[in-house]
Formats: sequence, C-alpha cells, structure tokens
Amino acid sequence: MVCDVSKPKAIELEAAKQSALLETTINTMAQGCAVHDADLRLVRFNAQYEKMFDFPPGFLRPGLNLEEIIRQRDIDVPINPDVPIEERIKRHLERASYSEERTQERTFRNGLVYVYHRKPLPGGGIITTYTDITARKQVEREVAEKSDLLEATFENMAQGVVVFNKDMELVAFNQKFGEIAGYPPDLLRIGLSRMELLSFRAESGWFDHDDIGTLINDKIKSVEARETSRVERVNTKGRGFLYERTPMPDGGYLATVTDITDRKEAEKKLQQAQKMEAVGQLTGGIAHDFNNLLAVSMGNVELAMESGLSSDETRPYLETVMRANERGAGLHDVLWDIEHFQIFFVVI
Repeated sequence: MVCDVSKPKAIELEAAKQSALLETTINTMAQGCAVHDADLRLVRFNAQYEKMFDFPPGFLRPGLNLEEIIRQRDIDVPINPDVPIEERIKRHLERASYSEERTQERTFRNGLVYVYHRKPLPGGGIITTYTDITARKQVEREVAEKSDLLEATFENMAQGVVVFNKDMELVAFNQKFGEIAGYPPDLLRIGLSRMELLSFRAESGWFDHDDIGTLINDKIKSVEARETSRVERVNTKGRGFLYERTPMPDGGYLATVTDITDRKEAEKKLQQAQKMEAVGQLTGGIAHDFNNLLAVSMGNVELAMESGLSSDETRPYLETVMRANERGAGLHDVLWDIEHFQIFFVVI
C-alpha cells in the first residue's frame, strides 16, 4: 500500500512557516506581548514584555501559569499596593477570564505607565499587548504644566492680550483686555470673529465716521495686509489706553492694550510744573533787574535829599520820587514772592 504524504508535509511546512512568521512578528514588536491558552498558561512572549516588567532572566517560560507571573510582577511593580496581594491576584485572574476585549491604562508605583490591550482568542485563551507610554505621559505633563504657567501668566499680566488666528477668530484672551478696552464682561469668547468685535464697537459709537461699513472693511484690510498698529484710544469710561497690534507668522495677529490714564495724568502735571517753573524764572529775572534799577534811583534821591542841595521847591519832588521808589520796592517783593512760590510749587 502506497501512501501519499506530500500533502501532510506541505501542511506541516506551511504551519511551520506561519509559526515562524508569528514568532518573528511577536519578537520584533515595539510593544510587550504575551499569549496565554485557555488555561491561562503562557504560550508565547517577547523580549519587550520581559524587559518592561523586569522579570528575572529565565523566569518566563511556556506553560507558566498566569498567577505565577502576576505574583512575580507584583513584587517590583504592584498595582494598588494598599490592597493585599492575594486579593490583587484574585481580581486580576477574574479580569483575565472575561470574554470581552479590554483596554486600560495603568501606572505602577515605579512610575511606569502603560496601556494594555487584551483580546480573547477564538479557540480560548488571550493575547495581551503592553504599550509603554511613560515618555509620552511625561511630555503631556510638561505640556500641561507649561500650559498652566502660560495661562497664569496670561491672566496676571498688567496688559490685556488677545490673539486672533488667520481666519480672524479669537483663540486666546485674558480678562484684562476686556477691562482696559471697556468691553462688557461677556463679549469676549473663544471663536468670536473680528467682524463681530468691530460691529459691536461700531454699534456702541466707538467710531466717529459717516460710513461705518467702509471703516470696518478698511480695518479688516489693514489686518490682512499684516500691518503693525500702535494707537492711543479712550474707552467708554473715559480711560485712555494704548492699543498695539503685531502680525503672527502663520497669519492672524496678537494685540495688547495698556492702560495709560495715570501716565497721561503724570505727563500733564509735569508739563504744568515745567510751565510754572518757566514763569517763576521769568518773574525772578524781572524782580532782580527791577531791584537793581530801584537801588540806583533810591540811592541817588537819598543823596540829593541829604546833601542840602535841594531847596524847599525841589524837596517835594524828591519826596514824590522816593515814595514812587518805595511802591516799586513793594512790587519787587511781590515778584520775589511769585518766584519763590513757583519754585515751591515745582518742588512739591
């Protein structure tokens, strides 16, 4: 009797080929991978799985029960360490026996963060993959921290800030912007268009222009032309602010507003003080020159009256001149007081 063994051999070769392919696939995966049969005994695993959970060399082997694996893994990287180990193992085995697919993120006490995906196999058993996302989580935490820092900085700035994207939609702002610009508290919101903002300002009487539509279009075109803007404005409460707009590299723009009311008041006071100082210097100069003239006049009149050269006829005239000089001296004192008052005013 002759038996044809070519067909079984071909099947064996194909099975071996498929097994080798599966083995190669599992071993080259970036993720850790473990396959258990229906009795939850280890069938296959890769080096990534062994390394991820830091199993002792030679510990993992085909036929190893899942309970032993959990117990060993729990020594170094326990899940829920506050729960007794036997209870933890019991819960894990119960979850492993579930027939549905399951994905979950876990964090171990040593800082390892991974996502495991467990899928039941058609003939019984499970295949589980473990993706280490520790580095990604670290980046996410850093991004979140920077975002929180940026938001805190944004909200505590002395300036108001808004950012519009290339579609002219509001993507970021702080409350200070609305306060300084004099907008209602509920006006600014993410997604607000620049057209809506300009329309609100027009309806509120911010623009002194006959053709509001043309004015709004001109303002939109100035942004599209990526023009930098710096202008002083006054809000509805009468407070002055400086508006500055800077184009963004990828379109859109960033704008800031700075309250300059106090600065403007200080500038006015300084200008007034400078004017008063100039007046004081002028009156002081006049007083000194006037004093010199009076001194000469009064000195000569006194000499004429004391020299005996004056007659009864001329003496009344000299006395009149002296009285006029004395009144002039009073005017000099007034000018002197004005000068010193101006100096005092400037100092304070």
